Amino acid sequence: MTLASVVHNLPYSIGYCDYNAATSKKLSMASLIVGQNKGNKGFLVRPSLISAYAALANINDKNIDIASDPLINLPGYNSWPILMATYIVLPNKETRDNGQKVMLKSY
Repeated sequence: MTLASVVHNLPYSIGYCDYNAATSKKLSMASLIVGQNKGNKGFLVRPSLISAYAALANINDKNIDIASDPLINLPGYNSWPILMATYIVLPNKETRDNGQKVMLKSY
């Protein structure tokens, strides 16, 4: 059972999971106030693909290495403040059967 399933099935529970898991279970998601500092009230950002793209759009401006740098508090209006990268490692050999090749192409 995934964390998203537990949160979905347990009334009044709170958990942190990735956006895809939260949307697939139709969980309520918290918005965050970002950009808040002395003299600035900040602005409300909702978790969405748009707010993730807004954060990713500024990576090159800050010389961020997506493979090793933390993807937190990225600059930009409407930027979701916490992102994660997912990697897949595959052998460099053609030993896959047709089912595996079809699955990898769809991924």
